[in-house]
Amino acid sequence: MRPSRDDVSTAARILVCSAVSWFACVGLGISEAPVSAAIVAVLLLPGGIYEAPRQASQRMLGVLAGVFLSVVILRLFGASTLAFILLLVLGSIGTLVFRYRRAPNQQVLITMLMVFASPAPNYPEARLLETMIGIVVVIVLGPILWPPDVAQELTVRLSTFRQEVNEVLTEASQQVVTTRMQPIAARIQSVRSEPDNMAVRLAAARRGISRYPIHRHKLPALQALAPRIELAQRCTITLQLFAEELETGLRRKGPLPPGMVSIAPLVNATAYALDQALSGGDVSISLQAAEEAIAQHRSRYPDRFDALLRSGLRLTLKAIRETACD
Repeated sequence: MRPSRDDVSTAARILVCSAVSWFACVGLGISEAPVSAAIVAVLLLPGGIYEAPRQASQRMLGVLAGVFLSVVILRLFGASTLAFILLLVLGSIGTLVFRYRRAPNQQVLITMLMVFASPAPNYPEARLLETMIGIVVVIVLGPILWPPDVAQELTVRLSTFRQEVNEVLTEASQQVVTTRMQPIAARIQSVRSEPDNMAVRLAAARRGISRYPIHRHKLPALQALAPRIELAQRCTITLQLFAEELETGLRRKGPLPPGMVSIAPLVNATAYALDQALSGGDVSISLQAAEEAIAQHRSRYPDRFDALLRSGLRLTLKAIRETACD
């Protein structure tokens, strides 16, 4: 599998930031082998440049706590077995106290172990300085070096989602003609998490970009995607409802009800309106046509089963209209 553009950019960003951190520490005379400075980029940048500042603060806090605890233990008990046991106990407690996003901050215990294992008398101070320099380099250079285009990424993902949903609805409209069962409800369920993942990615990018003035010009493009992603989240729920009702009707014995036989035009009209909305196009005409098709079908087939069958499509059109009016 070929690496993506983001993978290559992240690798190059880590390489440059690690090298700059290393040579900055060497140039300042902090250490001849400042591994701690270089490793900051390796640990922080894979999570994304916009998440790096928050992770960096937690990492620095963990280093400070680890250095303080380990220095106190070593001065009181020396490099003894008792000191090592105390180090493990206090380090484990420290990982829980200074947790990050409900996850233990392992940096506390890692720092304590490294200080305990290093014979150099000035290692704790060097460890702090190296970590600080590494964090500064990551925060300053990270956003400048090949920043990701989150809007483009989400646009591509939204387009892929739109195509998958359109294919499912096309298959649904064909089912009532062929009366062949196809697992469209399962297919909708399989893509249901993608809009939620896009929403999480969008929210994280908007928070991160707001911290960097040089990237704030990207916010309008991201904000323009928000209604479409929200619509994608809503339509997976409404279309799941329609798919389940359709499969329930197709499982019935005997000929299909007239209302189900006539449902294909509604599905096609809804699919077209949804496709226009998710692509960011003008939905006024397609939405009106779909709503008129729903109204005509309701007047001809007012039965309870037909109403249930239409409900998923009707709610999808309602979501489209509310998105278009925002």
